[in-house]
Amino acid sequence: MFVATVLVLAACSRKTEPSSGSEAVPASSVAPPAPAENASVSAAPQAFAPSGIAATLSERLLNEAKSRPPILPNADDVLVAFAKVGGGIAAKRQGLAATYKASFCEGGTTSDGTVTLSICEYAGDDSAKAGLAALQAIYPAKQARHVLHKETVLTTLRLQDAPAAQALESKLVAAYLAL
Repeated sequence: MFVATVLVLAACSRKTEPSSGSEAVPASSVAPPAPAENASVSAAPQAFAPSGIAATLSERLLNEAKSRPPILPNADDVLVAFAKVGGGIAAKRQGLAATYKASFCEGGTTSDGTVTLSICEYAGDDSAKAGLAALQAIYPAKQARHVLHKETVLTTLRLQDAPAAQALESKLVAAYLAL
């Protein structure tokens, strides 16, 4: 789950080279279409709030980070508990929470590279249950493990099918449920 979000983010940040025989034109230098003659709609530019489709990915992530629900435990608390049991995250990353009907999501891959995980925060129990259903639909149980606890959902994905990865995943889930 989180890996897919990171891959999408990486793909979005790549610059493309112009194809042979043509030059790339920056979007800012392309003029908007001229208003049609006799148009009844005003040609005044519209302002868009940084949310929904009009917002860039970075704006949406920033808005989600600023709008985190005041819950305990939150994703940061969960990651601290994971570090205490030997499942520290090498590089914490935020994921697009709206994809999972969440308010905020973050996670990463354990330092040993065996488990990728994400913790999504929800504003209440009902929204957490809806988020769990969304996560289960997006990432079937064969591929990922989803655990609901209070107003959060933990998703784990073992990157290795070794006993050590299974043991670490079990240890992380136990630490999560103990919070």
